Amino acid sequence: FDQAINYVNKIKTRFLSDPRVYKAFLDILHTYQKEQRSIQDIYDQVAELFVDHQDLLQLFTNFLPDTSATMPMPTMPPRPRPSPRAASSRRGRSARGHLKRASAGG
Repeated sequence: FDQAINYVNKIKTRFLSDPRVYKAFLDILHTYQKEQRSIQDIYDQVAELFVDHQDLLQLFTNFLPDTSATMPMPTMPPRPRPSPRAASSRRGRSARGHLKRASAGG
């Protein structure tokens, strides 16, 4: 129960500058309770609301009933990574440059 309260407070704090988001979240929960909407429908609405806040969406899934067979898990967009080859060549260059400078001075 405390985790749920902390989560709702986190949402309220995150959206202090835009209280409409917090209110929309509460409305979604109220609609779920009142109209017995499907978990997938509620998840989709929350996912749209928190599209730029994947951490909140991930935490939201902790409070849903187990629907792992039917509901997609939220994913973070992949972060571009340098290729291992590029990373090692960059490291090698800077290390060699450092060694050249050190040997030239001594």
